[in-house]
Amino acid sequence: MSRASRLVMGRALRWLAVAIAATALLVLLVDWVEHGSRVAGSTGGAALMASLQLALLRLPAHLSRAAPVAVAIGASLAVVGLRRSGEWQALGAAGLGPLRLFAPIALLGGAVGLGAAALDAWVVPSAERAYHRALAHHSDRPLRQDGGTWLSVGGLAFHLEGDPSSGAVPAAHAFAVGDPGQSWTRAALLWRDDAWRCEGDCAPGAPWDRLPAPDHLGELIGPEPPSALSWGTLSQDHRPSSRAELQARISRPLASPLAAIVAAAIAALLAPGPLVVLLAAAPVLAWELLASAAQAQAAIGQLPGAGIPIGRLVPALLIAGLLLWRLRRP
Repeated sequence: MSRASRLVMGRALRWLAVAIAATALLVLLVDWVEHGSRVAGSTGGAALMASLQLALLRLPAHLSRAAPVAVAIGASLAVVGLRRSGEWQALGAAGLGPLRLFAPIALLGGAVGLGAAALDAWVVPSAERAYHRALAHHSDRPLRQDGGTWLSVGGLAFHLEGDPSSGAVPAAHAFAVGDPGQSWTRAALLWRDDAWRCEGDCAPGAPWDRLPAPDHLGELIGPEPPSALSWGTLSQDHRPSSRAELQARISRPLASPLAAIVAAAIAALLAPGPLVVLLAAAPVLAWELLASAAQAQAAIGQLPGAGIPIGRLVPALLIAGLLLWRLRRP
């Protein structure tokens, strides 16, 4: 790698790190404040730490979605900084074309995109499941997850498998709120003589009697909350919502280097300034909004061909090509 490429990569890497760190901090603060109202039953430091735990569990999902936007902001800041210091002009005068100047930035953008894909594949699904389990400890409403139901009753969090409203629970666990490590043995429950009875061997003193009656459980239990699925599960699911989610996950690693090139080219064409950074991030922001709209449309069973997120990478390629052609003109 030439000295010029190392210079551009070093500046881009620094600003990418700043953009990603700022995005993570902003998202974390917003989620921390939002979850503060959900744990209002706690007091003092316990509420602060509980809401921070919930916000941290959501952070991987937010970062994977924000990767292309963070890449665009970081790339534009890097080019603006190089232009203000005169180094960008010097590199161009030395005979380095836009392709050689943008290659390190696109490489870093691709690395960030692959990192976002790794988060989606291995971190986000488990973090989302842990998030719903933690939220069950601070919510009066049951949460359904992985075919079961989390229910907070009388200072305990119960995990019930099957359909509790039917009067039979094939398996159940109970956890002390605030101490997930303390649990009772898995047990099968049956509603008999106006009480939940344990079938088979049960741990002594297990508080199954705190559970409401089946009819009351049926009124409490709502729909299963959305959770991040693995790539394998999504690929085998042919529902429109799963198709849109899978397309979005595939397109983000491809969108990140394209976002870096487009943002860097816009920053190189326009006069340096704060407004340029916003304009450079505008295309990828519009792409992300359209992708979110397509996923929302797919959630109600409608997914037109033009709404597939990965299909919008073709216009991005054309835009990147036009910008590079404009930069190559004398």
